[in-house]
Amino acid sequence: MHHETTRQALRNAYINGANMETAAADCGICLRTAYAWKAEAKAAGDDWNRLRAVYTLSNVEATAQGVLRRMMGQYDKAALDLEADPDLPAVKRAEVLATLADALAKTVAANKRLMPETSDLAAAVRALGLLTAFTVERYPQHAAALAEIIEPFGEVLEKAV
Repeated sequence: MHHETTRQALRNAYINGANMETAAADCGICLRTAYAWKAEAKAAGDDWNRLRAVYTLSNVEATAQGVLRRMMGQYDKAALDLEADPDLPAVKRAEVLATLADALAKTVAANKRLMPETSDLAAAVRALGLLTAFTVERYPQHAAALAEIIEPFGEVLEKAV
């Protein structure tokens, strides 16, 4: 019988992107056992495929966020360089800024397509924040009830988005 650490190692390897054959071989177990453990875990509410999808999505989103962050840094540096160049004609400066703005807009649009869950979750969290501030300001007597509702609703929201 295999130790629980072997089962956990298989789970982690699979969730982190290894195919089941490789994960099983790396853990020193047969493929049939690996699939049986995966099925048992799913029956107990631990869906390895869903966790694997979340892990993959988080990697895609982290990459997209990094690209956007680097693009913003380059945009800022280029804008500062343009402002610092007294010899650059205003028309040329405007053309370069327009090109930079277009590239930035395209990067942001691409990131929205790559990160729809992050975008949706951010909008939902923003809306809940506005609702909370509104309630505290206009209906303070209901703030405690809202807090009681929002906390468990956050779990529902996480699963939905």
